[in-house]
Amino acid sequence: NPSKVKLKTIYDSEGASISVDDRIEMLINLERLAKKFDRRIVGSRKSSLKELKVEVYCLNSYGLEYSYKTTYFSCFTSALAVENGEEAISYEYRAGRFIKDIDFEEMAKDVSFKAVSQLGASSYETKVIPVVFFRDSAALLLEAFSPMFLGDSLVKDKTMLKGKENTIVGSPMLTIIDDGLLENGLGSLELDAEGIPSRKNPVIEKGVFKGFLHSLYTAVKCGVEPTGNSVRNSFKSLPTSGIRNLYIEKGTYSLDDLLNAYDETFLVLDLMGLHTVDPISGDFSLGASGIILKRGKKEKAVRGVVIGGNVMDLWTKLIGLGDDLRMYGHVGSPSLLIEGITVGS
Repeated sequence: NPSKVKLKTIYDSEGASISVDDRIEMLINLERLAKKFDRRIVGSRKSSLKELKVEVYCLNSYGLEYSYKTTYFSCFTSALAVENGEEAISYEYRAGRFIKDIDFEEMAKDVSFKAVSQLGASSYETKVIPVVFFRDSAALLLEAFSPMFLGDSLVKDKTMLKGKENTIVGSPMLTIIDDGLLENGLGSLELDAEGIPSRKNPVIEKGVFKGFLHSLYTAVKCGVEPTGNSVRNSFKSLPTSGIRNLYIEKGTYSLDDLLNAYDETFLVLDLMGLHTVDPISGDFSLGASGIILKRGKKEKAVRGVVIGGNVMDLWTKLIGLGDDLRMYGHVGSPSLLIEGITVGS
């Protein structure tokens, strides 16, 4: 309805006032924390802490008027592990509307764990094996396939989910949500880019595909209601359908529970080639590195292996959800246990 709308301010004035010197010290301390978690961490190749301040004013010909200002903070870090002449490096990324939303200690713990875990990595035989995707790898995979959920992909006939509304596409354990109202989420605002009220949209609920994420344009084209998923990068770009805060709902299992579920498990800590996944067919073939565990204990580190298949097969074979959901920018996931994936060199 045409009206002047007052929006909630999501602005971190305290974070925005932190001096450059103090931000540098925060990054130095992040490196210290990574070294503290494991003596084999010798330092960081690169770390950065970025701040973005945004002010938006929107007025359209239907009488809608609103404005808001907000902050975004993002932190990137790396950790280099060295042992017996072997080197391994890992990366970690977090973002938030408030700087306090970035858990620097957990970042240091995760990046050091992943780097140290990959020391002495080698190839691995080709076999079908239970796989645990560590939460950030699971989130990156979700992001890579997220275009298949969008109304723009539907109207362009570029999604494997066309015609599959209200049909089973995955395990009953799988629920994927896009929430435009998630507290302090990077994509959270009461309205979308076209002034449609934001809401919490189940994309997949207990394995059933519930529907696409629509802007006003794609909703009209498809004869459905808009879902509050219109996004635009700036006034120079037209609105398009996009994710707001997309995540897989967490479960009740700890990471240790997932790793001990089978005699042998592959823990995926890093994925390569995510730009090659095909959201139209759902097929993927990715480089991966991580750890082979036997009865929950590290057997060997592996690097340069390939995991492949179809995302719907992946969803169907989901048998364990971690309790460790984290948001990485606009996407999030807990760690996932998949019954069996082909892994090979």
